[in-house]
Amino acid sequence: MTLKDRIKELCEKNGVTMNKLESDCGFGRGYVSKLEKSTPNSQKLQKIADYFNISLDYLMTGETNQHTDKNLCLKSRIENDTELCNALEKYFKLSDAKKKHILELIHFLSDP
Repeated sequence: MTLKDRIKELCEKNGVTMNKLESDCGFGRGYVSKLEKSTPNSQKLQKIADYFNISLDYLMTGETNQHTDKNLCLKSRIENDTELCNALEKYFKLSDAKKKHILELIHFLSDP
């Protein structure tokens, strides 16, 4: 399966036209069709991968690895939990010392 075929398949699975994908990613019309005849731009390919919430590896090869899948699953869980997102925003504003205390507290509370 070619890169263009894989992108087309992803569009179909997600109910998105290739024109919408190109527009949403800020690409010129017909960009995806030109991929089979030109060298793809890695930044644009990453935008496509991010758009579909998949790894760049999967976009390029159609294969996944467990580490990437686990990260994508975690990312999806975080994105769908508003309270956790708000807590993480606050966490990132803390000093390193306070971050360390938070992590210690999480480890303490999660130990059986």
